[in-house]
Amino acid sequence: MTLREAALGTDHEPSVMSDSRATIISAGTVVTGLDVLRPGWVRVLGSRITHVGEGISPRVADVEALSGVITAGFVDIHVHGGGGASFTSGDAEEAARAVAFHRRHGTTSMLASLVSAEPAALLDSVAMLADLAQEGVLDGIHLEGPWLAPGKRGAHDAKTLRHPDSAEIDRLMVAACGHLAMVTLAPELPG
Repeated sequence: MTLREAALGTDHEPSVMSDSRATIISAGTVVTGLDVLRPGWVRVLGSRITHVGEGISPRVADVEALSGVITAGFVDIHVHGGGGASFTSGDAEEAARAVAFHRRHGTTSMLASLVSAEPAALLDSVAMLADLAQEGVLDGIHLEGPWLAPGKRGAHDAKTLRHPDSAEIDRLMVAACGHLAMVTLAPELPG
């Protein structure tokens, strides 16, 4: 259940709210997707949000974060690394460190973005990231190039840009094992 769905519910019967297995978290602010509750509380049972409310929690909170904010996790669909680690290095441990850095700061889901690169290097990076996605470390892969317009390449090395090639695309799709989630490209390029 999402924060939004839990906030829609009104079932606060005492037997449900007194379940000792549940965790109640009180915060100065709870953002539900529908409302901003100040103060607010969230009830979690296992890995599910079961109730959300405004004001003082229905029982003593297990965790009090009165100056904190509870919100849904962040989703990042365009990130090249973090915490001094990169997704483009080709090193799985470094990529995992980048993910861990973002997780510590509230990102719950992310696509690893790769910049334009030579075909062999790009293929190796996609295969490595696909393994991490298969393990559940990442949610997918974002190819930012190499099929970009030279005049709109931003920070991409012009030497790595090229026109789309169906054989290369097929190899990348196979290497991605179904984890290629987004591609940034120039649709006006031939091919």
